[in-house]
Amino acid sequence: MKKALPFIIAAAAIILAVGIILAVTLQEENYERYYVEEHLLGTLRSGDEDLSVYYFLIEDGTGIIDLCNEKNTVRQRIELPLQNEYYASLDYLDGFQLSLVKDINYDGLQDLYVVCSLTTENCQGMGWLQNKETGKLELCEPLSALPTVEFKDETKRVHSCDLSKEGDPVTIYKWNGINLVPVE
Repeated sequence: MKKALPFIIAAAAIILAVGIILAVTLQEENYERYYVEEHLLGTLRSGDEDLSVYYFLIEDGTGIIDLCNEKNTVRQRIELPLQNEYYASLDYLDGFQLSLVKDINYDGLQDLYVVCSLTTENCQGMGWLQNKETGKLELCEPLSALPTVEFKDETKRVHSCDLSKEGDPVTIYKWNGINLVPVE
């Protein structure tokens, strides 16, 4: 029995590993039906790889953004649970038309901005900046907190229009690293 125990433990570990691999594979295969032109937001350059950015809803209302290589292997998945801080409306798919894959902080790397809500007084969105070292997208909370943004490439500024604000609703920001600073 003592001699058989290591073999039993090894067999159990192999079965567990195969089960985990199958579960992950089946989950990603399930999402592959969304990896079509209809759900393609754009192509994002990350390091030496072009990643297709797909944008879709799954059955429970969660918004999914998958960044996939040419073989549709997921390099990064961003999940937006329904009713999170930024994604609080049901017009996620309508916002798809207004979302961007571009350099939004003007550092030479492509980033992602997704419009999540169109039904409120102001449009709400979420911005992710590409990390120079890892190539991964990271949520930029200062940008994501701004209402109705417009990126002005010619001046490298971000304009935010808050329609609930008294007086001039437009505030202009410049980038200071990953932070936005109002322009005086």
